Amino acid sequence: MTVEQYHAALECKLRGTCNLHHISIEVASNLVFFTLLSSIGGIYGNPGQGDYAAGNAFLDAFASYRQSLGLAACSVDLGVVEDVGYMMEYDDLQSRYDSTIWHGIDERLLRKIFAFSIQQQHTPPIDIQSASQIITGIRLPQPEDSPLLRDANLQACV
Repeated sequence: MTVEQYHAALECKLRGTCNLHHISIEVASNLVFFTLLSSIGGIYGNPGQGDYAAGNAFLDAFASYRQSLGLAACSVDLGVVEDVGYMMEYDDLQSRYDSTIWHGIDERLLRKIFAFSIQQQHTPPIDIQSASQIITGIRLPQPEDSPLLRDANLQACV
């Protein structure tokens, strides 16, 4: 991809997140929650999707930044949602999905994850270790031959 394509893909996540953050500060709104929908791609990445990975890594870091300011925030790194959305619409993606490595979730569990993300933003959070970021979709334990076990970025997760 070109540099312009990279920045164009990032702009919506960066600008949208920053706009919401600044507006909430300008109107002195004490938001009860500020949940950002990120992706496991921000942690693990996919070949040819550096822009997508960077955008989602930004969302994860931004949630931590907001919390450092004493503001509500939690980034939810979604993996595969099996029964609604993008994966459901594309059969070729479903055929490449490795269920020995990734753990898909359904819409019902997704709603519970959203509720948990809101609970995490209250004082004190349910789990201080994951207060600003919830990672979904990684099967634990991983198979011995899993490429995730060889990835330094994921050592703390798996």
